[in-house]
Amino acid sequence: MIDSYIYLYHLDKQFNIPVTPDPITNSLGITFTQENILGRSAPQMTFANAGPRTQQVSLVLHRQLMALENQGNENAVDDLINALQACTLPRYADSYKAVIPPSLLIQFGNESCIRGVIQGSLNISSSGAWLKNGKMSIVTLNFTVVEIQPFSADYVMQKGLLRSVSTDLKRNSVWMY
Repeated sequence: MIDSYIYLYHLDKQFNIPVTPDPITNSLGITFTQENILGRSAPQMTFANAGPRTQQVSLVLHRQLMALENQGNENAVDDLINALQACTLPRYADSYKAVIPPSLLIQFGNESCIRGVIQGSLNISSSGAWLKNGKMSIVTLNFTVVEIQPFSADYVMQKGLLRSVSTDLKRNSVWMY
């Protein structure tokens, strides 16, 4: 069984994903500043910054398949949609009035893992046959995750796109921080 899931930290919820996005698109911006030097034919390039890494997520979810993958929960797709929409808002800890950031961790097998926040927009569309519950059978989710943890060149060279997995502690079967 391939581990593909979305874990929402501020809600302490995990959703197993029975499909992988096609394609998995990761991007990392890199900026060097250019300084022209008198008497030199090429400019001096100085590293300015890199990142953050982003991952474009596009999932086509089948309601029945999601229900099977998530312990028979017939509302797994709707619960995931509600949880992702909740990622657009912070959660407040009542005891000390602190804001808990709405971060999530998405792992797609051994291909990619990213911990971050949803940036831009969360797009939801429905299609397919009507089910008895009045819902459409297929839901497509599109959103971008922006990585929130900085990593060094040496660490990324060793861990690659799975780097977010090993920075978190594992409690039972859910990745926790």
